[in-house]
Amino acid sequence: MKIKFFSVIALVAIAFTSCSKDESGVVITPDDATQAEGLYLKFSQGVQGSKADAAEVVDGTAVTFSDGWLLFLEPDATGESIVSMAIEITSTTTGGQSLTVSQLQSGTVITNVSEKADKVVVLGNVPSTLSSISTGAKYADIIDEAVDLADQADSNWGVSAASLFGDGLITDVVSGSNTGGDLANADREAIFDVYPLIARLEVLKMTSKDYTDAGVVYSITDYTLAGIYINNFYYEVDLSGALKNQNYFYDFGTIADDYLPETKGGKYLDGSTTDDWTSLLFDEIGKSQTSNSVEPTNFAWAYNVFATPVATPQIVFHLTGVTYSTDDGAYTDEPYANTATGTNGEAYLTVNKYFNSNNELSLQGGNIYRISDLGFTYDDLKQTPGGGDGGDYQVYVEIHLLPWTVINVDDVEFK
Repeated sequence: MKIKFFSVIALVAIAFTSCSKDESGVVITPDDATQAEGLYLKFSQGVQGSKADAAEVVDGTAVTFSDGWLLFLEPDATGESIVSMAIEITSTTTGGQSLTVSQLQSGTVITNVSEKADKVVVLGNVPSTLSSISTGAKYADIIDEAVDLADQADSNWGVSAASLFGDGLITDVVSGSNTGGDLANADREAIFDVYPLIARLEVLKMTSKDYTDAGVVYSITDYTLAGIYINNFYYEVDLSGALKNQNYFYDFGTIADDYLPETKGGKYLDGSTTDDWTSLLFDEIGKSQTSNSVEPTNFAWAYNVFATPVATPQIVFHLTGVTYSTDDGAYTDEPYANTATGTNGEAYLTVNKYFNSNNELSLQGGNIYRISDLGFTYDDLKQTPGGGDGGDYQVYVEIHLLPWTVINVDDVEFK
């Protein structure tokens, strides 16, 4: 018996031809009605744009699936999951048992699926070190492959390189009558979502606001956005997005001089070598306010981070030339006093939490957390940054490759 994999594809990249009837794409009818259908994927080209002045990632932008693996798992004699079949998904023909995007468009027949298989896993945009997967390999060893944050941005700091993961149990057919259409003659099925391992932080603008204390209004009269730094993040996860080791956690602390590029004595590598991955997580900007606000030249300052439940990445803003006045006349264009760094006019803002409609947000992969206008006051300024075997059977496999979802952050909490 055979398993038929077909694809429902939405293609918007220059390298592909768009043929979709709707947002889900065109259903490619099996060429043999006795075969079961198969794989549902959605592909597209990711957005482009620099980290400091990134192009907009539109809500619903399809996730890019360039290459990867489709794995069927079954338990061995001890109950441990092993690979019963591994199918490579590639961008070009490689020979052997593999699928290309083109083949997925036209439909491909896969044979000899073990009836012991109980789970399907999809790994997308995987590290180059995962060049082969053998039948009988332990799934725990495969999934433990390291995914580095440095590999999660394309050459223009967009989202098209994001690693993807999804898994689902193989069950009796439940998603239809199994009398025709996609599920015709399928013995069992696995339907699940595939999602990126990263989330994206975006800031479109920042604006100083008035602050009132004991009836006195404090107004920031001038400032320069010197730089933006991401802190409190994990650099490495496994292929499922789970944490590998606490040693891969980075918190640069509260020492101001550490929030500088290495060329200025700081801890953020400047991108001069391929190992300088922290170059993806900071920007020196040097842009003065206009009418209390600073905006990027293009759409947003944007940064890709791993979405882990144990650490929320912070956004640290380094300000210089900060002055303020009060409405009682006591202070007029007074430099912000900073006894910690010894440089008056220097201040920091550390975004520690993110909210939407008063609900605190936990970063999730595939979401873009967009701060349209970061409002801050004199009271938010701080002197230092951061802080913190048998027969064969047919299986119907359907995976939903989730599009990027924009979540507007309408409030933040400063540390």
